[in-house]
Amino acid sequence: MKNGILLENISREELLSEIENLLNKAINERLAKEGAPKQYLSKKEVAERLGISFPTINRLERSGRLVGYRIGRRVLFKPEEVDSALNQRRHGN
Repeated sequence: MKNGILLENISREELLSEIENLLNKAINERLAKEGAPKQYLSKKEVAERLGISFPTINRLERSGRLVGYRIGRRVLFKPEEVDSALNQRRHGN
C-alpha cells in the first residue's frame, strides 16, 4: 500500500494514546524551536494589568499596538508585549 496506513491489532485506546503522544511531541518540538513563552495572559488579566476595558484592548489589537494570539476560541497575550504596551501608554505613544 503506497501512502496509506494499515492498522492491525490495535485497540481504539492504544491508537488514541499513540496519536496523543505524537501530537504532544510535535507541539513540544515546535515550542522549543520557536522559544515560545510558556505563559500567556487572558484578556481579563490584560485589562487588570493595564487598567483598561475590553473594548480598549480590542482597539489596541486592531491598531497593532497589542498582539493577541488566537488559541482555539480564546485570545491570549504575551506578558512582555503587554508590558511594552503599558510603557507606550505611560509615555503617551
